[in-house]
Amino acid sequence: MVNILVQDLKAGFVVKEDVCSQDGHIIMPKGMKITKHRIQVLGAFLIKEIRVQERTSLSNPEEEINELYESIEKYNTFVDQYKKAIEEYKKIFQG
Repeated sequence: MVNILVQDLKAGFVVKEDVCSQDGHIIMPKGMKITKHRIQVLGAFLIKEIRVQERTSLSNPEEEINELYESIEKYNTFVDQYKKAIEEYKKIFQG
């Protein structure tokens, strides 16, 4: 496990601890693989560094596909949480 600055992240690293926004919402769950888009999301939330496991190379294509599906499911969960947070912020600002 390594603490790494968001600006130094590379695609393929794995999040070792849930990454939370300043208000405590999980924006990236433990076990999620880092992608270029996710690095941008971390920057948008002003996250400076996270704990990651260094990249590992997988030799089994089936394992890679399964990991990709798991990553997509986790990403969809993130998107759902993100949308809920946006709606909550809208209500706060409108109130």
